[in-house]
Amino acid sequence: MRKKIFKILGIIVGIILILFLALCCLLAFYPQLFMGYESEDESDERNEIVGRINDYIERNAKLPESMSELGFEQIMAGYCIDKIRFRYINLQDGDYLVETFDNSKDFITSQYFSGNQRWENNPDKMEWFKLETNASELNSAKKIRDYNYKDASFDLDSVRRNDQIQIVISPDIILHPDSIAYLTVRYPDNKIRMKGWTAFDRYVMPDYTLGSEFGEWKYYDGQGNCYRKFWNYKRNGKLIYEVD
Repeated sequence: MRKKIFKILGIIVGIILILFLALCCLLAFYPQLFMGYESEDESDERNEIVGRINDYIERNAKLPESMSELGFEQIMAGYCIDKIRFRYINLQDGDYLVETFDNSKDFITSQYFSGNQRWENNPDKMEWFKLETNASELNSAKKIRDYNYKDASFDLDSVRRNDQIQIVISPDIILHPDSIAYLTVRYPDNKIRMKGWTAFDRYVMPDYTLGSEFGEWKYYDGQGNCYRKFWNYKRNGKLIYEVD
């Protein structure tokens, strides 16, 4: 009798383990299947993105050229608001797309198409357009930028007091670090890994954080390939940016 009970328990544990492993595989390879749920905070943040864009259109009778105009913080692959990462795409016909994405795996988690005026979580129901984007280049630059900084060297040049440069974090938060410099980060073999202007406070020297990048930065993969990213910023209160 005891052996039969242990045998049944073993079967139950085995089934639970198999189901758990299957769920892990689905999460790893098909994460979009689990994107139907969103927290109230995520919903509010997504609606704020669209709300700011539509407010801009109403005030200016045109689409914004950059999300930096609306005070969103810039990241390598787009912009962010709290935990939401997103891209903005001007479709040049009066409509626009906003796509939220997973920052680690870079897949689209939801999409807003202004022509439909709604958020869509199901990839099969999203709108797909043939667009020329620099997403691949930015993804390569992101890998170079985010890779382990162990044994990397940091060289600062043209260090000076910052009287003009401001970094946009949100509509209400504009950073004004007290110093700027031209930063070059090198691989252990002394090849250039990335370089560009950075703003920082003297007591927080740009090291593993890179400070606050602004203007044109170049990222090198060590194989002779160079990838470019322009970090928007303000100079004396005027926004300096490239069109998204």
